[in-house]
Amino acid sequence: MNHESQIDTLADAVRSSGSLGKAGMLAKLFEYLLERSREGRTPKELEIALAVFNKDERFDVTSDSLVRVYVHKLRRKLEEHYLRHPSQARLVIPKGEYRLVIKAASVPLAPPASPAVLR
Repeated sequence: MNHESQIDTLADAVRSSGSLGKAGMLAKLFEYLLERSREGRTPKELEIALAVFNKDERFDVTSDSLVRVYVHKLRRKLEEHYLRHPSQARLVIPKGEYRLVIKAASVPLAPPASPAVLR
């Protein structure tokens, strides 16, 4: 499966699960980041503010954390989604970035073996 079809498959699973809630700002942000990621582009914070949140060119990303707050919320929603719906691959938003990437699910560590009890 190529990268574009894999990202689409993962995105469809997130959408159909209802993990992002109704068609609100989180869903709109998800779709915007998905489209940019499919294009291989990482948008700037101001681009997101303009396209997703309908801010104008005077929007000051240094004094208004709107985009950062919503990206943080979306990151958490994706984490919660994969806790409820485990998958071999998942969509994540790397810290400090505004893009979706595919990450292989980490294999859970086996619990430590208990010492044998001698009788």
